[in-house]
Amino acid sequence: MFRSLRFKLSLPLFIAILVIAVAVSVIILRNFKAFYIDSLVEQESHVLQYFTATFSDTLLTQRDTRAVERYALFVDSTLRRRVTIVDTGGIVLGDSRVAPDSVVFLENHRTRPEIIGLQQGTTAFDYEVRYSHTLNQRMLYAAVPIIRQKVLLGYLRFSLPLREIEGYLRSQVMTLLLFIAGAFFFLGFTVYFFSRRIQDVVREIGENARLIESGKGGERVHFGFSNETDRLYDFLDDTADRLRLLIHDIVSQREEFRALLRSVSEAVVAVDGRLDVVFANDNACRLFDSTYTSDTLPPMWLTGFTHHPAFQNQGDEVIRLGRRSEQMVALKGVTRDIELKSVCIPLITDQEPKSNRLLFTLVDLTEEKRLARAKADFVEAASHELRTPLTVLKGYVEMIEEMPDEATRRMSYGKMRHSVQRLENLIHDLLQLSYLESGKVALQLDTFSLEQTVNEIINDVKPLIDDKKIELSVDCRLPLNSVPELIYIALYNLITNAIKYNRPAGRIEITGVRSNGAYDITVRDSGIGIPSEFREHVFERFFRIEKHRSRDTGGTGLGLAIVKHIVQVLKGTIKVSDGLSGGTVFTITLPQ
Repeated sequence: MFRSLRFKLSLPLFIAILVIAVAVSVIILRNFKAFYIDSLVEQESHVLQYFTATFSDTLLTQRDTRAVERYALFVDSTLRRRVTIVDTGGIVLGDSRVAPDSVVFLENHRTRPEIIGLQQGTTAFDYEVRYSHTLNQRMLYAAVPIIRQKVLLGYLRFSLPLREIEGYLRSQVMTLLLFIAGAFFFLGFTVYFFSRRIQDVVREIGENARLIESGKGGERVHFGFSNETDRLYDFLDDTADRLRLLIHDIVSQREEFRALLRSVSEAVVAVDGRLDVVFANDNACRLFDSTYTSDTLPPMWLTGFTHHPAFQNQGDEVIRLGRRSEQMVALKGVTRDIELKSVCIPLITDQEPKSNRLLFTLVDLTEEKRLARAKADFVEAASHELRTPLTVLKGYVEMIEEMPDEATRRMSYGKMRHSVQRLENLIHDLLQLSYLESGKVALQLDTFSLEQTVNEIINDVKPLIDDKKIELSVDCRLPLNSVPELIYIALYNLITNAIKYNRPAGRIEITGVRSNGAYDITVRDSGIGIPSEFREHVFERFFRIEKHRSRDTGGTGLGLAIVKHIVQVLKGTIKVSDGLSGGTVFTITLPQ
């Protein structure tokens, strides 16, 4: 209440009105009293002058106190004034209100103020208002000199009580107080009414301002209180319209910006000057294993989001230097290690830290670097694989040139033919792998017999089967809807591997079944097996558990890589597990 605008407006005005009313009343009463006394004094002056002119000088020269007393009583009865006649020495010769025998006991009036002025000759009339202890009331004393032929004979003084004047003034005071009270309450009500109106206007303006601040905008309500408030409302309305448009543009731009950041393939994180995360797209949330999404991410510290201090240090550097920064960051993940290229740029720079904005763009270079390493390894391995048969060919050519023996030549021709066959196989596999990786494979789906395809492969590799006396079991009696050529290549590589790395008189089982809406094709052998620590690498190009194993069997080291790419082209999966008696199982799962 005491802090309300109405109270703060009304109280000072009430006090001001009260003070002004009291001051005006006092001034009016004082002036009215002074005016009344001045009028009375002027009137008494004329009356005194008249009676002085008609006063018999013999009354003073002969000092006939009885005659003076009678004259005083006559004037008193006529004018209803107390009449006092004083000689030049201040002795009272007669008083209309004092018995003749008591006049001689009256004080000398020479020191009375109204007589002193006349004694000095500075004025022909003088008066004094003072309290009479004899009569216990305020009195007006007016006196004039009695002069005959320029000779001062005495003084004539009238005494008039002011009781009537003061009674009249008191009645006027009550009237004036009632008038002031009425005016006070009227003005007070007026002040209260207008202060309430002003408070309502200010409250409405404040409410509109709060609505404008919240972005909702206020209604166009005009009190019509004054031209100034109407202009203020017009200004607020215009401001609200402009602010609504501005907020709409900002929100639209922000949503467009957020949509753009969500759509980019890189991880993007926006932070303020205190390095608190204000936005992160879904890629960033997934990169740092966050349970939040871009829409649900709460404000949090950058290090708490990334779990790595390098980004915090990079952000501090960008804020300090005010320019772009790049760095490489290695993250240790639960399932894999990640190599990131972190690019931080300042979007907004301001003196207020909270107003700064930084944008982190995080590029995952793990796959790129892995591919680069794989490419380098591939080039190195391919070069080595090509160099080995070429070296053999070169050696046997030189041997043939130096050794004309026919038997030696035949042996050399066989070795050379074997090396040429290795080169042909290697080039064939490289071309197949390149074709599969190019993404230009035409997928012409067809329904065919998986068992027939497996039997064709068995016929093609029958010499290898007979050589190792491998026992085969085939259970693939189901039609398969896929690409026959690619299925043939994939199964050919798996079956030849199962033969090459099997034990003599080993066993191979080939099955095909439908399971959960998919085709499961399994090649199970009883061979030497693949240790679990190498299983995730067996599909890499030129990968060998033992360097000599593939070369001894005539392999190129690309068979399983080709199988993996074929399965990927067909939108399937392949996995490795333990087989028969420590052997290996390859399971291809293809969609129906």
